[in-house]
Amino acid sequence: MKQQLHMQVRTLLTIIIAITVLSGIATIFPVTISGWLLENSSNFPAFMSAWIEKVYAGLSETEKSAAFIFYGLDWLAFSHFLMAGLFFGAIRNPVRNKFIVEWALCGCMLALPVIWIAGVVRTVPVFHLLVDTVFAFAGIFVFLVIQKKITRIESLKEA
Repeated sequence: MKQQLHMQVRTLLTIIIAITVLSGIATIFPVTISGWLLENSSNFPAFMSAWIEKVYAGLSETEKSAAFIFYGLDWLAFSHFLMAGLFFGAIRNPVRNKFIVEWALCGCMLALPVIWIAGVVRTVPVFHLLVDTVFAFAGIFVFLVIQKKITRIESLKEA
């Protein structure tokens, strides 16, 4: 039972690592990704296509006139890679390093006010804020599941 719980925790954390690394990679190439989305925008509803066009235009203009701004995105990508690396500690020893999962859970919860405060201030469309909110709640759910499994592992150690 304990071994099975360890494997489940490791599997979920490995998926989290992969998603975090992919998010970091996507952060490095915002113009390329938004350009791809723009090319395929006919697959999206009109209100999303308009937002994709606006994002692409803003990114393209920024790249032409102030490319140094993207240096901040490089650092954001770097922070994604650091966060992904942090989860290896929880994979190695989930009980001893459960604080990593608790930290990630707090991060997902704290993302919610950032999404709805900064998003509104920056005039991000509501549909985009809702997508970000879904990701935050998905993270909360997954980290709560992981936390519960780690608690179960701890109780099996004591028994």
